[in-house]
Amino acid sequence: MEHSHYKLSLPYPEVISTGDDMCDVKIIFPLYSGSCGELSAITQYVYQDFVLNDKYPDVSQCVMGISMVEMHHLHYIGEAIKTLGGDPKFVNPQNRKWWDAGLISYEKDLCKLLLIDLKEETQAYHDYMSAAKKVKNPTLAALLERIAMDEKLHMEIFTDMINNCCRKSKYC
Repeated sequence: MEHSHYKLSLPYPEVISTGDDMCDVKIIFPLYSGSCGELSAITQYVYQDFVLNDKYPDVSQCVMGISMVEMHHLHYIGEAIKTLGGDPKFVNPQNRKWWDAGLISYEKDLCKLLLIDLKEETQAYHDYMSAAKKVKNPTLAALLERIAMDEKLHMEIFTDMINNCCRKSKYC
């Protein structure tokens, strides 16, 4: 599946440990497997593909393309956690329990789910930018800012889909 137009063509910076990184690991863990993290986004978009594919194949394809980019983000954040001395387990950092699929939205209405996706991509963008300002490791901050750029692109894509499918009183 082609997903190059769901991410920017810029490279993702490599994270290099400074030796004192555990505070940074705690800051980025919610981006990995928190309720609004990459694992949740991927799972939600895969579910949406299942429910949209028959009736809205173009939207379904777009959601899956974004999901593939989110998988790259999950990989980069997981690698960063490992590089910085953490263990990239799929644990929800808010309650320290295993991540579970109850964290995602199971909305089936096209316009409602696109609005939820836009809200969550907006939150992800702000979470990445906030984390980039909080972490001490400059290579990690650069990675977080780079991923935030993709999240901003996803915001634009979801806004376009909402405008095309929902605000004009017609479905895709």
